[in-house]
Amino acid sequence: MSIIGYGLVELGSGTRIAVVGSLPARITVADVGVCDFDQAGQVMPDSEKPTHKLVERVLDNEPPAEPYRIVGESEKFDGDVLHVTRDYELLPAERRLVSKATIVDRLQAAGKLDAARAALDAQDLYTRERWNSRSAIYADDVTAIALLQAIGADPAVILAPEE
Repeated sequence: MSIIGYGLVELGSGTRIAVVGSLPARITVADVGVCDFDQAGQVMPDSEKPTHKLVERVLDNEPPAEPYRIVGESEKFDGDVLHVTRDYELLPAERRLVSKATIVDRLQAAGKLDAARAALDAQDLYTRERWNSRSAIYADDVTAIALLQAIGADPAVILAPEE
């Protein structure tokens, strides 16, 4: 669980009526007025019968690996903490391009440029024209990966991110 902010909760219903990201905070509450908060657990009004309490909002479920977006959120007040559960949607990872100049330089450094040229020349016309007409290829291109593996080159090295 991690603290993601603070929520002002109506004590009678357990309903969250405001959210703040950090403290101190100033919150205007209907029928009460402007209230300043400097710590979690603070109640208002400062009386024998408080109506509201500022509590920590804690995230009960951690997000997945990047990239993602939040598509929903639910909260449950347990009397001391506002528990937040989020629904996440994974986003497609951006495809990464590697320039042909970098690929050629890496193949030369690995001693595989001649083998790559021979393997490319042995491919069908469409595959050869794809190589000839583009300035970069995607690092996850299955044809490029298969060709590199076939000549004994390491696709992770040859198609690594450019510096």
